[in-house]
Amino acid sequence: MSWTHPQYLVETDWLAANLEDPALRVLECTTILHPRPDGGYKAESGHATWAAGHIPHSGFADLTDDLCDRGAATLYMMPPTDQMAAAMARLGVGEGTRVVLYDRAVNMWAARVWWMLRAVGFDAAAVLNGGWKKWTLEGRPTSTEPCAYPPARFVPRPRPELFVGKNAVLAGLGERATCVLNALSEEQHRGTGGVAYGRSGRIAGSGNVPARSLVDPATHAYLAPDVLRRRFAESGALAAGRVITYCGGGIAASSDAFVLALLGHDGVSVYDASLSEWAADPSLADGPRSLDNLADRRDRVVDRLVVHAGIQRQGEHPIRRVLGGGELAGLEAEPIAVVGMQVQPTKVDPDTDIFPLQGVQNLVSRA
Repeated sequence: MSWTHPQYLVETDWLAANLEDPALRVLECTTILHPRPDGGYKAESGHATWAAGHIPHSGFADLTDDLCDRGAATLYMMPPTDQMAAAMARLGVGEGTRVVLYDRAVNMWAARVWWMLRAVGFDAAAVLNGGWKKWTLEGRPTSTEPCAYPPARFVPRPRPELFVGKNAVLAGLGERATCVLNALSEEQHRGTGGVAYGRSGRIAGSGNVPARSLVDPATHAYLAPDVLRRRFAESGALAAGRVITYCGGGIAASSDAFVLALLGHDGVSVYDASLSEWAADPSLADGPRSLDNLADRRDRVVDRLVVHAGIQRQGEHPIRRVLGGGELAGLEAEPIAVVGMQVQPTKVDPDTDIFPLQGVQNLVSRA
């Protein structure tokens, strides 16, 4: 099985053969992240790393400065359209050019700039499969020469629906046709480890396809299309009319969004501020709008399952991955106290998430 839109991805051999094309613009997009002791990251521009050695002729796209909203409260936010257009024009990107984007971190930063370009209507861009990692593993040439692309004329054609805020996420959580998808690691999604963004865990009700799980860790090349298609199908994303991806600050989320675009899903948006905003918002501290994690979800998970499944009678009822990723396995054999009664999840089927419930009628009346 192949990509639905293979033009969004280029291979290292293609780039090596086309480096001298006068219409080609190659841009490195690397940002270096340093975890903060109190949560989140400190971002460092990858410009110095680029200057020490890069793919020949390439320029540097700085997501910590030119390509972020400098006035935003959170990192990496999509800049205003005029700022984005001016930054791209200075980098030589515009009418009549084709862009190849790469980074040194499993393609996430390259995918972010690809998604940003798409959001301002520039479609002649592609991500280098495997980025710097694969390029150097193959022994291909590098350079320390400065970039010499001439300035260009960039004409934006905005697609504002490609980035959304928390209100769209809140609306999506109440819609069966929308899949909200977390691109952070599984342990961050469960709230059991990794860097947190204030409160640990995920947006309650969201699924999980970690961005780092999309690539071969040895080469940083994307896994085969059939593997990734199956992974996103299992999360419910491919069957959803709309997908909203999120992470800590919109970067890993852009990688999930990019792969979904490769697979042909045209209803994807990125929650730009992601958990950097959600976890800091006190209005989202309780109930179904909260952050969810393995430790604190036991008193709420049954109610959400009942509401999503529309259960109307007692007995055993199949509940299809409403939390994504088979996460009910974390509750196996743990009794959950609800309104003075016990609901015993005696068995969890990893394929269908069968969740035997006793006393369901009482739960329905509460929901």
